[in-house]
This record gives sequence, C-alpha cells and structure tokens, in this order.
Amino acid sequence: MKHSTAIFLLLLLSVMSPAFGQVTGNVTVGGGYLAHPVGVTEEPEAAYVYQMLTLGSVLKQGAHAFKVGYEGQASQFGNDTQLGSQRHGLGVEWFHNSADRRTGLSAGVQGAMRRHEDWYQAYDHEEAFAYAAFKKFSGGRTLWKGYAGYRVRQYDQLPEESYLEPHVQFEVQRFSESRSSLGLRVRYGYKKFNDEAAPQVWETPNLPSTSQLAARLSFSRGLSERTGLRTWAEYRWKLSEFPHYVADDVYDSPVLDRYATEGFDVFAALKTLAPWQWWLEVGASLGDHDYGEIQFAALDGGGQSRQDTVSEYYLSLQKTLARTLGQPRFNLMAGWRNQDSTHDWYEYSGVFASSNLSWKF
Repeated sequence: MKHSTAIFLLLLLSVMSPAFGQVTGNVTVGGGYLAHPVGVTEEPEAAYVYQMLTLGSVLKQGAHAFKVGYEGQASQFGNDTQLGSQRHGLGVEWFHNSADRRTGLSAGVQGAMRRHEDWYQAYDHEEAFAYAAFKKFSGGRTLWKGYAGYRVRQYDQLPEESYLEPHVQFEVQRFSESRSSLGLRVRYGYKKFNDEAAPQVWETPNLPSTSQLAARLSFSRGLSERTGLRTWAEYRWKLSEFPHYVADDVYDSPVLDRYATEGFDVFAALKTLAPWQWWLEVGASLGDHDYGEIQFAALDGGGQSRQDTVSEYYLSLQKTLARTLGQPRFNLMAGWRNQDSTHDWYEYSGVFASSNLSWKF
C-alpha cells in the first residue's frame, strides 16, 4: 500500500508535467544519531537514515505561474525503536509577482499522507493544507510578508486526535546599510479536535480546542565579508488550555505539539567561511517550556505537572562539492542537548549528529 501510493503520486505528476514544463527537484540522502530520539529519560539510543525527494513543474503565463509538485520523505531507525515513517504529498500552487518584483501573491493546496512502522501505525494519518500568502518590499529596506493557512488532519485509528487548524502569521523585516536586519514575526493558531469521539475521550462538553499566540524578534548582522551573526528570541502564550484527561491513575492528552506549551526560546549562531570554502557555524539555544495544567503519570502512580528547561549547542559544516559529482551540497552537524525537567521521566542529556548530501536537478 505504501509503495503503490508513492508510485501513484509520481505517475500523476509525470502525467501533469507535460502541460507545464520541465520537471526539476531536489533529492537528499542522509543519516544521523540521537541519544534520546523520543525525548524521555529511559529509552534506547538510535541511529537513523532518511531520504527526501521533491519534484516540481511550472507553467508560466505572464506575471502568473502555476506549479504542481510532489514531496516525499522516508526515515528508518535502528535499535528496534520502530520510529521509521514515510510521508507523501502532492500539491498545486499559484504565484503572481508585480512587474517590479516588489509585490508577490501566492496560494496553494496540498494533500498528504504519513505512514509509520509497527507500534506507531496507530498514528497514521492523512491531511489537507491550504494557504494564501503575500510579500511586499516598501521604501527599499522593509519587507512585509504574511500568510493564512488551514490544515485538516484525520487519524483513522485514533479519531479523537483528528483536528482542524486555522492559523495566520505576519512578519516585518527591516534592512540597514550596515548589513544588518531586524525582524518581528507574530503567529496565531487555533486547533479544534473535530471528531465526535473527542469530547467523549477528553471528557469535554463541546469539541475540545486550544489556541496560542507567539511573537519572535530576530536580528542578523554581517560582521565581515566572510562572517555573519543571527539571533532570535520567541515567546509563546497559550490563550486556552491544551485538552487533557485526568481520572484515577489515567493521565492523557492528544499528541503533544507546539500548542501544548508556553514559554520562551532564544537562539544565536555565528557563521563564517573557513578555508577550502567550508561554511562553519556554531550555535546555541535555550528554552523554557511550561506544560501548564497538563498532568503526566509520575513514579508514585499519581499525576505531576511538567516544566522543561532545554539547552542545546551545535557545530555544523556545509560545502558544495565538485561539479563532477553533480555539485551536491554536503551538510554535517553534531551537538549536545540537555533537558532539565520538573518531571524525572523527561530529564536527560545526550549527543545528536547528522549528515546528508543534497542534489538539485
């Protein structure tokens, strides 16, 4: 079933592309290692490999362009962690740019499916996503952009996890003559668990829902022709509590995601062009994530709240390789992640590493 679906999507793209134009894309193969792939204290480490493929074909008509595209991702994990999955998506987009290229509009829709391995097959799902976006340069140094999106996700085996998610994002970025930029991004999202099973499982009088507001302030500066600095700080507010269930010794909630926590994250990275055309980047981040009223099962059999403090440090290398190899982009990253938590099951530290080769065609 998994492979037949992928073949169907590729055949559909190949049939549609002659009406558009040349098919272009990107293929990436890579692998890595995670000391804590799920993010809990007691779990096996795992190495993994992954593959990504994007294909697209564009039809241009004056200031308008239409694109049909395919996205495919697959991963396989070792040490019997059963974390492998694959995702296939097919979408259509429309783009319009003004004559001076200072204003742009776009819109698109995508249908996608994700399939998991073994125990995690219960989380197999299908989804549809639609968006409309704009961007505009004004005054020569200011960029305004934003989008509105709507996602519908359906879980067949866990219908109480199915949801609708409308969300909007707005961003303004200001560029200066000193090779620096300052930006502000605001995002609002609302999630409603829309299956009739949801109120029964989470014991709410109506369809359970949650919402969140996030704001990010970013800054970047070119320190020289070969070195640049980028930083950002973000804060997230839960405007309504994430659905959860507490009864006797049962502590449950929908699949945890960005809506489940509030708090802050800060990030900084320094990137420089090293000898032999290697880009070297070092970075660090710090975050505080509060899960609010959500309860997690504790060692004593009761329920416990949770707040995590997460720090991460990494080093990455990037280089475009020889033309004889097709000029692939090589990426290598290694780092350390530490999570201090008020809940013992979620306190851990360990290394992570990844590498990949990416070809454009």
